[in-house]
Amino acid sequence: MLFKELYEFAASLETPVIPVKELGRRIVSHHAEIGEITFTPAVLDENTTLGYVVYDYDRSSAYGDEFKILGVRYSDSLNRCHRRFVCCKEIMHAFDNEDEKASTREKFVRLLRELETAPLENSPLLSSENRAEWMALLTLCPKPRRDALKAQYEAKDITMRQIAEQILIPEWAIHALMSDAYDAAHRSLVETA
Repeated sequence: MLFKELYEFAASLETPVIPVKELGRRIVSHHAEIGEITFTPAVLDENTTLGYVVYDYDRSSAYGDEFKILGVRYSDSLNRCHRRFVCCKEIMHAFDNEDEKASTREKFVRLLRELETAPLENSPLLSSENRAEWMALLTLCPKPRRDALKAQYEAKDITMRQIAEQILIPEWAIHALMSDAYDAAHRSLVETA
């Protein structure tokens, strides 16, 4: 499965709130490598991370093929909007290649250090984080819905807070949603994919 296919699925849903668990089920049913996605609240230091992915493997039986579990751990203190965004962003890592996965303790620690220091050159790990955030935003508010909301916002018929409440994502993400960077991300991740 390609991200573009997941995005098109989300865009086809006729609901104002895109269900993250439904996106997860779609990845499991159409992504060759992922056999299960789990969501687990955890006590996390939110100054370090709001969520992360743990990869595990399992079998449906002693003789069955092994499959990959993408386990999302998210801070148990997040409100609904933040939890939806964090969980969606984390499942976007299903589209990472091996260099981009923080699949070992060493790679995870390296990623945390890069997030803290904001190096001039992005590593594959850091690029993956940025891309996953845009993928989550695109998926939780596909372009037709976003364009309609942006027109209402520019006409001053709706506030950023009202938009956040309608689509259940954090208010801070609405700035990116209304920006030209959204259009650039859509071109890069959907149109030219």
